[in-house]
Amino acid sequence: MKKTLTILLMLSGVFAAAAQAQQTDTLRLPKDDTITVTAVRFPSLDSLTVTGWEFKGKTSDPWILLCHQARYSKGEYLETGPQLAKLGYNCLAIDQRSGKIANGIENETAEAAEKAKKETGFADAEQDIVAALNYIYAATKKPVILVGSSYSAALVLKVAATYPEKVKSVISFSPGEYFTGKFKIADYCKKLTMPVFMTSSRNESSDLKNLFNTVPGKNKTIFIPASEGKHGSKAIWPVSECRQEYWDALIDFLRGC
Repeated sequence: MKKTLTILLMLSGVFAAAAQAQQTDTLRLPKDDTITVTAVRFPSLDSLTVTGWEFKGKTSDPWILLCHQARYSKGEYLETGPQLAKLGYNCLAIDQRSGKIANGIENETAEAAEKAKKETGFADAEQDIVAALNYIYAATKKPVILVGSSYSAALVLKVAATYPEKVKSVISFSPGEYFTGKFKIADYCKKLTMPVFMTSSRNESSDLKNLFNTVPGKNKTIFIPASEGKHGSKAIWPVSECRQEYWDALIDFLRGC
């Protein structure tokens, strides 16, 4: 099920404008570049409706699946999605059932899960990520780049290890062992075969290195910022003072894989 959604983003006050997002035809980027934004809905593995935004450029562009951090929504990627689309990547930013709001954008999947009285813990959101991966793969028949933030940064590593044929590479912002008593992300990192990019804030770097070292082979990249950095994908938000060093490392990784 699809309906066209467009959001006008201004260079200044982007997040204030986003909170009052207007439904028009296109999302306009700097230098008059234009991409299309579509609201999509599809069933999760347990049939709960997952809501997301597609940021689309060329049909032939590779796809990135964008997953948010705790208490957030697809709004975490309100600016990042268009930036990646401008770089030549179609993106799907989803609402996982474990979340709430980001940049004024409510988490519709979490609201639906609450109404349906479904569990909304971190681990419960894995099925939404898998469903989104299947949704893109079914349409394109091409492996997808997975991006996760905080708890979802850990989940995308697990999903990539479980469905390697559907995953091109993994980008993980502040992953960790967030699932005590359920499973260890390090056990899944040991199984990864595709290119992996891991990053975090500086004060999280010790734990990040421990997890990174469990990934086999040499086709992996770790980025520790020179600055204090940020937790999760907030590191590349326009308001982040450390954004440039993260973007430089991220773009180098994307171009290399």
